Amino acid sequence: MTLILHREKGETWREAALRQAEKFGLQDDVAHSFDAEKAVTEDEQAEAAFHACYEWDVLDLEPNP
Repeated sequence: MTLILHREKGETWREAALRQAEKFGLQDDVAHSFDAEKAVTEDEQAEAAFHACYEWDVLDLEPNP
């Protein structure tokens, strides 16, 4: 299994993380974790979103092929 975070078209990485966290009622916690990383570039934001969701165990599982 692979842990994943998908971003919808037009969605920021922060918004994607919060959408994922909403399923578990952890938006504030994930937002705080994301914001703590102070990501500037798109790559840093993607990494911050993944780390925040990983920290709060809200990532989706994707079966390995």
